[in-house]
Formats: sequence, structure tokens, C-alpha cells
Amino acid sequence: MTVSVAEVRDEVVSPWGHREKVALLRQYESSCYQSTLYMLKDGRYAMEAAKQAFICLYRTDEWFELGEKERMNQLKRQAIKQALEYSKQLHSQGSKCAVGTD
Repeated sequence: MTVSVAEVRDEVVSPWGHREKVALLRQYESSCYQSTLYMLKDGRYAMEAAKQAFICLYRTDEWFELGEKERMNQLKRQAIKQALEYSKQLHSQGSKCAVGTD
């Protein structure tokens, strides 16, 4: 009996199941929130932007395979990206939200 590469590839199971992903993401909650809070200056908005960043990271399997330093860099990039996106939405709705105006 021969096995094709496609069959073997389909059998490979990622070590990153839902629980493992959530456990790892929880280790970064504070850093992500701090980044979005710094950008948005409002806890409610920062929480929403952080949630969106985590949703994006959760869906990116490669992020879980990165080393600690690169994982943190990617997290910060995603947090900033989501904070900027959230800020754009707020500004288009006429809400006042200071983005990085220290």
C-alpha cells in the first residue's frame, strides 16, 4: 500500500489546538492592551482594538511557531495596526479619540 504526500499532509495535526492557542495568547494580554491603550488613550477603545489584534493572531498559525522575541514584535505590530484601524472608525463616526498624542 502506498501513501501519497497529500494524504500524509492531511494527517499532520498542529500542536496548537484551541486551548493551547488561548493559553499562549493570554500570556500577551497585558502587552497587547498596553500598546493599544497607549495609542488610543481610552480603555474601552483599547480593549476592542486588543480583541481584534488577538483574533488576527489566533487565526495566524505561523505566529505560534515564532520565537519569543519575534512573537512579541508581531504582537506589537498587530496591536498598533488594530489601534489605528479602530481610530479610523472612530474618527469617521465623529468620536474624539487621541491617537498617540502624548
